[in-house]
Amino acid sequence: MKESIKHSLYGASFIVSLCFLEAIAVAETTRTIPRHMAVRWLLDFLPEFNTSILIIPMLIFLALSLIPIKPEKTSWIYIWMFSNLITFVLLASATRHFEYGHYGPVWIILVIPAIGLILWVDNDAYTYGLFISAVVWDLLAAIRGPLVGWYDIPEPYAPKVPFYISITIDATLIIILSILWKKRFSINNLIKNIINIPTEQSQ
Repeated sequence: MKESIKHSLYGASFIVSLCFLEAIAVAETTRTIPRHMAVRWLLDFLPEFNTSILIIPMLIFLALSLIPIKPEKTSWIYIWMFSNLITFVLLASATRHFEYGHYGPVWIILVIPAIGLILWVDNDAYTYGLFISAVVWDLLAAIRGPLVGWYDIPEPYAPKVPFYISITIDATLIIILSILWKKRFSINNLIKNIINIPTEQSQ
């Protein structure tokens, strides 16, 4: 049980690192980060500073997320997938001056390094920790939106989604993922089957 919780926290660390990475990519200072973003829950308590400083906590949490990587599973494809974080930063930075510009197709890029990391670690608790944290990240933004006057929240699937719909979808996903985790459903095997990678049972 302790090992499962530890791996889930490692998975969550990857999402926390993306929270800081998002801020670096879309804004120059902490006060110019879009007000609905989850990272503002923390940064609003601090004086304004350049977002480039956030690379420090971003790298710390990213390093934590890499701890459980299995060296024997190292493959060039995982390294390539993980390197797409750089692609996301470049595209998100290029569109930072357009409202909602960094959402939509650009955010799909983050699926690639996430899947690469999941396959590299190959642990269901890690994967559930990563997925649930990703939804919580989005949920915090949906909750914060109306508190700062944003009643339509930008999502990867649409530029403007009513906050209550976003909250409902996120809460539902968290419940479903939690139930699957409790029932020990192997989400890693599901991912491997979808992208046609042999599972331990099939070998």
